[in-house]
Amino acid sequence: MKCVKLAAAIALCLGMGQAFAAQTCLSPTPLTAAGVSNVDGCAAADTIDTLCIFNANPSPDVVFSFQLVTGFTATTISLTNSTAGFNPQMVLQVACGDSTDCTVSNTPPGAGANTSLSLTTGNSPGSASPGTTYFLIVDGASTTSATDCGTFSLAVNGTLPVQLQKFSVD
Repeated sequence: MKCVKLAAAIALCLGMGQAFAAQTCLSPTPLTAAGVSNVDGCAAADTIDTLCIFNANPSPDVVFSFQLVTGFTATTISLTNSTAGFNPQMVLQVACGDSTDCTVSNTPPGAGANTSLSLTTGNSPGSASPGTTYFLIVDGASTTSATDCGTFSLAVNGTLPVQLQKFSVD
């Protein structure tokens, strides 16, 4: 019976991750195949001032993380934008922060649009490798506006197996 309760608690925590996580490089929200819904990017802080080493960015950033394990089938992470004035960008990094180069990034053609990132295997830029932890940063694309933010949802089109890294009961 205790195992059933523990499994239910783990599933509940993973499914509700964005509701209580700080969403920064130090405390990213776990991204699973279930995705996340209705994330308020405007409630986040600007903790990463420069993306991809050279792209100044003053708007709030929301940070997710996932570790690919053998058997992942996800090929795309899609962002659905719910805010007409928000021009989101998605950045994938193997380390999180101002001085980290990007594995891949994508920005939609303008405010209010949706966007996605492709995960491919291999050694080319934008390639995802099993056993690697990735940070997905959602930020405004503006290099001058601190208010380029909005509400969005993320969806993963395949399996994104993850390993439980830490579990505690308070």
